[in-house]
Amino acid sequence: MDVDRQALQWGAAAFDHARAGGVLQGDGSHLPFVDSSFSAVVAVRVYHRVESSEGLLREIARVLEPGGRLVLLVQPRPSLLTLAVDLQNEL
Repeated sequence: MDVDRQALQWGAAAFDHARAGGVLQGDGSHLPFVDSSFSAVVAVRVYHRVESSEGLLREIARVLEPGGRLVLLVQPRPSLLTLAVDLQNEL
């Protein structure tokens, strides 16, 4: 799941999206899943990019089943590659 259509296209091409259940465009602060849908959630480089990190965590907690696991990978500071990609996206 991603808000960026290009990221979704890359992910669908790079991974076996049929086996993984497909790709979905959307916002992490409004997850389109019922409560307790997942035993695990993996969020990669999303925490620092959302308007409300509290809203993101609330939604993740909502879709996790009791005792579920969250893997949250954050980027403490932008790398040069991230800055270059961000700059390119702004142009």
